[in-house]
Amino acid sequence: MLPLGDSGIYLRGVPQVQIWITLRRRKFPLGANLGSGGLWNNDKGSPGKDPLVKADKPFGEWNHFRILMVGSR
Repeated sequence: MLPLGDSGIYLRGVPQVQIWITLRRRKFPLGANLGSGGLWNNDKGSPGKDPLVKADKPFGEWNHFRILMVGSR
């Protein structure tokens, strides 16, 4: 990932597990300040919309995710 980018992992189209570069303060209003792993396309306040903890590693290090999708969840 590039220093000014962000990315995500799409799960059967919707939702997307968001991956932020938390150095980008301009993206904080969108949720970058909360860290990666939230379900980006979910409605505000819905379960999973925001990550439970900010566990992002520093830029340049790999983050790992365990994603389990069963049915539509």
